[in-house]
Amino acid sequence: RRLTTAVGPLRPHGERILLSNLTPDQKEGILAASKLGSVWAAVGITSWADFAAVLAALYSLLLIAEFAWKKAIKPFAVWRGWMNAE
Repeated sequence: RRLTTAVGPLRPHGERILLSNLTPDQKEGILAASKLGSVWAAVGITSWADFAAVLAALYSLLLIAEFAWKKAIKPFAVWRGWMNAE
């Protein structure tokens, strides 16, 4: 009995998967994964630690933006009459 996976039979170690043997959906998935990997590498994310650092930086920027909105931008806009105080 051959073992199978969600994408087909398991292949012996070292056997190459030819793109001509894949379905169009599988080819599209491989293309999307390679594009995503290229984008991450272009930004400089080459490890999970780098990915976590980028997420932490983005979260910090969101927190800073929220603080600026609540403490400076919104009060200024209310003072100028551009928006109503809530």
